[in-house]
Amino acid sequence: MKLLTMTLAIFLLAGCASEAGPEIAAAEVEKSTEPSKSDDAPRPARLKEEPAPSAEGRVIKEERTVLDAERIRISAIGIDANIIDVGVLPNGQMDVPVNTDEVGWLTSGARPGERGNAIMAGHVDSGTGPAVFYQLPDLVPDDEIVIEGKDGKQLTYRVTSVEQYKTSGSPVDRIFDYAFSSQLILITCTGDFVEETGNYEDRLVVTAELMK
Repeated sequence: MKLLTMTLAIFLLAGCASEAGPEIAAAEVEKSTEPSKSDDAPRPARLKEEPAPSAEGRVIKEERTVLDAERIRISAIGIDANIIDVGVLPNGQMDVPVNTDEVGWLTSGARPGERGNAIMAGHVDSGTGPAVFYQLPDLVPDDEIVIEGKDGKQLTYRVTSVEQYKTSGSPVDRIFDYAFSSQLILITCTGDFVEETGNYEDRLVVTAELMK
């Protein structure tokens, strides 16, 4: 749990681009004593989802569609982008897509469709202009987000909140704690660009819930 909390703290500081170009300026945090994860490492074990009992006490097997995410589509703001796996680099920094038109899925979080929070981040801009999540602030509750898996199956999420936080005041525990329901969390930078740090001072967090 300690490693996941640190990973999420790093993640909140990632997904932004500076005027210098597509390279991300992610803040370093205290390194965990556990091994860092990379894209080539095996995916972590996930919490077992126990079947739910019926009103009569009988156990009912829960059927879920779980995806290895490949694309994200948000028609309300014109997003149709590739999704890649991201983890934590050996130096304690969050790994993010080099391509500013791609979205990164945090491999230590839930997969889309699983109980819990599937966490994705994207650049807001690059050295040459807007990036994949430039229009994320324009989302409003009830907008739909479609995640497509490598097998072609799709899941649709409904936006429930669009919130802006100061980087130092982001409620990591509340946003990224285990959720009984299936949620999608999208993160990017917003607010004023700070020349001294080469980064934005705020973070935009979009939360969406899986539609039945």
